[in-house]
Amino acid sequence: MRTITDVNPMTTDLGYNTTLQYANPVTVDSEHNRIYTFGTPSAGGTPVIRYVNYPAGTGVSYPRPTNLLSVSALEYRDGFLYMVGTNSSGTAALFRYVPTVTAGAALMVTTAALEYPMDILVKSDYIYVANYNSITPANHRILKFDRNTLAFIGAYGTGIPPATPDDNRPGYFYGPFLFLAENNRKIYLIDEATGTGNGQNRVVAFDEVGTWKGWEIFRSEDLNPANEYRYYYC
Repeated sequence: MRTITDVNPMTTDLGYNTTLQYANPVTVDSEHNRIYTFGTPSAGGTPVIRYVNYPAGTGVSYPRPTNLLSVSALEYRDGFLYMVGTNSSGTAALFRYVPTVTAGAALMVTTAALEYPMDILVKSDYIYVANYNSITPANHRILKFDRNTLAFIGAYGTGIPPATPDDNRPGYFYGPFLFLAENNRKIYLIDEATGTGNGQNRVVAFDEVGTWKGWEIFRSEDLNPANEYRYYYC
């Protein structure tokens, strides 16, 4: 395994007089040196969308969309914020929003397949959502949406968790949790049954959602739950 270290890391104050909400989702706009996040002002009140200039630490808060209640993950891409969370009715939803000082509704879509969205990935013409369901593991899926219209395209995955730690068949998920290396050619995903161990904590990689072309598995060689690495802390 090769470790890559940033020899010139930058730090900035993401709080900026803010107590961030529990999930602490962040996304980076590298073109404008901004970090976007969703949080609650330290004085209380309504959560806001905030961007922070790095490394200066100064920033601006925008009202959250009127139809958005909470955010579990977000990604900035080409002027838009793509977010998964819950809408004002408490239903899991996908949003596309241009941050603005004037409060308004975001483009939003809901679907029965969107149950417990954990992370979002914007790649090419599509949006992918990691749908994690600890109550009904058969619903562990990768959801696919059209990037421009947010139209729901489909839910992908076998719907059956792998039977054993050495069951590496494509499309079988223990629990889609977090996308990695978003600019890589392949899609990398933390897939794990949180709290279980026994080989069920791993990273999977694939070229295409649905066909699972180029499927690869990365996991610790030590399958002892007491020693196994918990990827979701990344």
